[in-house]
Amino acid sequence: MLGYWVNFAAHGDPNSVGLPEWPAYDLESRAFMELGNTIRPGTRLLEKESDFFERYHAAERAKP
Repeated sequence: MLGYWVNFAAHGDPNSVGLPEWPAYDLESRAFMELGNTIRPGTRLLEKESDFFERYHAAERAKP
């Protein structure tokens, strides 16, 4: 994880040779990086939970 932070601070990009590729985030894929015993990219982290809160906040904003 330290390598990703150093790369990001120095170059604005966490990726470098020797590290698994950290995917860029976008709303369609909702890419993320899992930093645990295994380092790997994933998509749609907590999608159901995120969608719930998005619907909830949209409903709250729509109230008069």
